[in-house]
Amino acid sequence: MTLLNPQPLYRLGDVIKVEINTYNHYGEKQTVGGDFFRLWMENTEDKVAVAGDVFDNNNGSYTGFLRVQWSGMGRIRCFLERRREELAMFYSIMAEHGTLWQLKREFGWGFLVKESTSCSMLRNHLRDICNFTSLNDGFPWYCEKPKNSLFSCDTYSKSWSLNVAYLPKENQQRDIYYL
Repeated sequence: MTLLNPQPLYRLGDVIKVEINTYNHYGEKQTVGGDFFRLWMENTEDKVAVAGDVFDNNNGSYTGFLRVQWSGMGRIRCFLERRREELAMFYSIMAEHGTLWQLKREFGWGFLVKESTSCSMLRNHLRDICNFTSLNDGFPWYCEKPKNSLFSCDTYSKSWSLNVAYLPKENQQRDIYYL
């Protein structure tokens, strides 16, 4: 990261501009963008911080902007939140499953009998479905109907995530996932 408009002193409201350059694991400059960065300026002594904006130049470099919000010292920090390869992997999982995590809904009568089924924001991977979109503020929400004939779509009790992620199908994406 390089300061693009270095000045000995910045005043309140001034904009500080930085350039962020990315490199591959061979030390060669990246020529494509798509990474997601977090940029901020902080003063840990006074316990203040301000977030910056990062714009992708689509050539492996990024331009960041921070507005000076306080008097005194500040340290500019940047963190690579997600590489473009990770983002592409997450998008492909979302396109296939509608979510990154395996979702479930429970059906049953009190404490006696229960059955759980798979849920998704997409209909295409589910068999016979219960449509819970109206209960989800208009956002798509579908769950497989229970197999037990005692239950109907109206006998649901709760939904949850198994905390089990969908894994990418391609080996290269699996390698990225496990990093």
